[in-house]
Amino acid sequence: MRSSKGYIVLVVYIIWTIIHLMMIIREQEALISFSKLLLMPTLVIYYLMSSSTTSKIKPWIALGILFSFFGDWALIYTATASNRYFMIGLGFFLLAHMSYTMGFGKLKNSLASENKENKSVIPGIILLCTLGFLYFIISSVGTELRVAVTVYAFVICLMSISAYKVFLRFKSRASLLLFLGALSFMISDMVLALVTFVFDQRTVHLSVVIMSTYLIAQYLIVTQSVILEKK
Repeated sequence: MRSSKGYIVLVVYIIWTIIHLMMIIREQEALISFSKLLLMPTLVIYYLMSSSTTSKIKPWIALGILFSFFGDWALIYTATASNRYFMIGLGFFLLAHMSYTMGFGKLKNSLASENKENKSVIPGIILLCTLGFLYFIISSVGTELRVAVTVYAFVICLMSISAYKVFLRFKSRASLLLFLGALSFMISDMVLALVTFVFDQRTVHLSVVIMSTYLIAQYLIVTQSVILEKK
């Protein structure tokens, strides 16, 4: 019964995601803000209903969703990068990435005898992409924001690498989707950074890309965490 109710809540999240993207396409500003603020609360309800009560990662994933909600709230009021709400939103999403990273670190594969992690070039590629992207945008970032943006970039880079290490531990479909969710989060933030600092203009199409990759990322991270915490 509990999993059935959780599934219903997840369907509601998917429906709200579609509605939110439609509102962006139609440029219905008031409805965009309203629908955006319903997304993370719906997802956290699903997670709390579906995750194990004894899960070691539960507090961290729940915190990640909660911080994301406050980040969404702050960014609604952001008109420009100099707006104080931008820094507040950046701070909340920084905390969200740190929470997810902590949660990923506690995922253990009980089916593996030693949880050995194979050597891979993927973490290095993720780091190089982060460095390259920072090099590309940093000159367009205001002096007062450069340190904050740099720290944020490395934290989300660390989250993605942590998600990849989860994949190495489990080598399962769920762990792969979790990793793809983290990468989707990176893509969303990279496009947002380009729009905010480089292009200095957000089109409807770019807004759809930012929000669709973000909402897919949250969906994959949360739903696959539910699966992996039970392994």
